[in-house]
Amino acid sequence: MSFPNAGAAITTTTTTTINILLTGATGKLYRTEELLLAREKTPLATPYLSHRTPRSVLTQGFIGGEILMHLLAAKPTSGWHLTCLIRDDAPQLPRTALLTALGVDAVQTISSLDDIETIKQAASRADIAIHAADGSDHLASAVALLDGLALRSASSSSAATATVPALIHVSGVGVIMDDAGGESPPETVFDDAQPEQINDLPDSMPHRDVDLVVSGRFPQDRVKTVIVIPPLVYGCSSGPFKKMSSQIPGLVRSALRNRRAEYLGLGVSQWSNVHVEDLADFFVLLTRKIIADPESVPSGRDGYYFAESGHPHSWAELSHAIARTAHARGLVDQPVAVAIPAAAAGEALGNSRPLGLRYVSSNAVCTASRARAWGWIPKKSERTDVLASIQKDVEIIAAEEGLVSAAVAVAVST
Repeated sequence: MSFPNAGAAITTTTTTTINILLTGATGKLYRTEELLLAREKTPLATPYLSHRTPRSVLTQGFIGGEILMHLLAAKPTSGWHLTCLIRDDAPQLPRTALLTALGVDAVQTISSLDDIETIKQAASRADIAIHAADGSDHLASAVALLDGLALRSASSSSAATATVPALIHVSGVGVIMDDAGGESPPETVFDDAQPEQINDLPDSMPHRDVDLVVSGRFPQDRVKTVIVIPPLVYGCSSGPFKKMSSQIPGLVRSALRNRRAEYLGLGVSQWSNVHVEDLADFFVLLTRKIIADPESVPSGRDGYYFAESGHPHSWAELSHAIARTAHARGLVDQPVAVAIPAAAAGEALGNSRPLGLRYVSSNAVCTASRARAWGWIPKKSERTDVLASIQKDVEIIAAEEGLVSAAVAVAVST
């Protein structure tokens, strides 16, 4: 497997091993009964379960798994030592053995993201930590990583890297979304070359509480922090575990359950998007940049980074594409999506995320000026790419629901 765009613009030469710690590469394995209980309390924050749901369900790990594969592709020429921090290595999913076979140098198991001391100690041995394990909303694990990296900074062994240890923290574009409800297009386009746009956001915005701690817990000459803010992430991950994201698959599941695709209001509100492979390319590029030229990487309250394709989508566009694709397979009753008012939406458009309706009806449009200035070029950059990806999502989810042959979905996803 090769990822030719993964940091191609940055050349790193080092005689010192760089220790990289990655969280979120494998997700978390839940028993079905645990998810059923959770869904009663927070239905929009819990993955949808059908009558075909197996006894165990893997959640999260989508972005982290793709980052893993790109780091592994870059590792042979980079002098990197890669450690994965994983949760509950269950017998039914022996992740440690698989990660080792893929080329991960070390695997450490934690009981949960609240296993603070273990996370802290793992971070104290890292030069760079990438926090992709639901870190956007889990404050305790982010703090543990920061505190561990601060220990690394204070230790004599950190002098071997000649750089300040760094945290690459994964946030989410929900931090910039509005309450348009599908009724209006975006009024503001956020540009990471203008970090004041984000610093001026209310502290109450999603993810913002954790982002503020990440950027401000330590001086940047002790722990360097950068925050990556992905928009809607689409495509099938090449990672070894979780293959699909949440937003588009959530809309697909809703359409197949209701036999019609839907969107909220006028459907004209927009989000930026990025293919999961292009996003992982950027993480490798950012990692290389921090190692090769850390002073050139804005950090702390200036250290926000978007990654987007250049072509935002509207929610009506996505839903119409789902309707066309599913109708051609006899999975919904009409080839066009239906507009529904917010009051009637309920859980219909919930997409396995907190604040579910806002995640499929708001505006959140951004520009990745910094990534492009470093030479990052998304391979999936046409307006039609995100719409074309829906075919795979429909086939895979329809197979999960027993609506089409599983063999068809396997063929489509490979």
